[in-house]
Amino acid sequence: MKEYILKLNLYQPFAHYREPKVMQDDYIPTLNIPSPTTIAGMVSYVADKKFDSPFNIGVCCKYKTKDIHFIRGEDSEFYSKYLKQKKKKRLSYIDYKFTKSNRIMNFEVLQDVELTIFLKINNREDFELIKKSFENPKRYLVLGRKEDFVVKNKNANKIVEDITEKIKVINIKNKPMAIKNKYKIKNTYVPVDLQDRDYDSNNDEILRSGVLYDIPSIYKDIKADKTNRELSHSNYVYIDNSGYYPSKGEFLLYEDQMILYNWLVKDVIN
Repeated sequence: MKEYILKLNLYQPFAHYREPKVMQDDYIPTLNIPSPTTIAGMVSYVADKKFDSPFNIGVCCKYKTKDIHFIRGEDSEFYSKYLKQKKKKRLSYIDYKFTKSNRIMNFEVLQDVELTIFLKINNREDFELIKKSFENPKRYLVLGRKEDFVVKNKNANKIVEDITEKIKVINIKNKPMAIKNKYKIKNTYVPVDLQDRDYDSNNDEILRSGVLYDIPSIYKDIKADKTNRELSHSNYVYIDNSGYYPSKGEFLLYEDQMILYNWLVKDVIN
């Protein structure tokens, strides 16, 4: 089966990629890189299609700074308390809202975000649809929150490119080979399988090189309605801009810019 690969060159002035497992609290951190499901949601929204077959995703993301923004908000029990008051016919929503003190919610926000997203698609029709949808978007491009809009990266010629023939699989056998060829992993997620029986020192090196996350990787049933879809989680190590030279492993290389990455959803497309 032929595979097609698209590259998205994106920029966001501000972005917040919320981790679903983190409850809405007074302080809400951001992921440094959006999860695969967040990216898949953006692609589905822009293409205005619920895809029958999943596509795989690779991503590299760097940002200039991380800041704290704040908004006013009610506490988590506000609405349930209001419903009780309403049932007793004591207060209207407006009256109840202004009799309660609002809290301040702090959000971590990334600034000057540059994203390189790779999409592997095994369906020509879907490939053409996604490509045309980003070339001439009919919908407002966002990634993360609704206010976190997306535009073309100023350092790229196009917002979307067909790079099917420009991706090479690199099998790194040792660290000297990686250093010699400048095969450095940075600003990306590296998938790790903590249940792997062949777990070895190379995995230990990956874990020591970044931060381990358990984040959504794919919807269990992509055809289900949004309210009924269940998420499957996978383990990833976030590698920051410092990067590391891997001792071994199979990675994908975008030759034009020496970008190394992995596909993030295991066994989606063989």
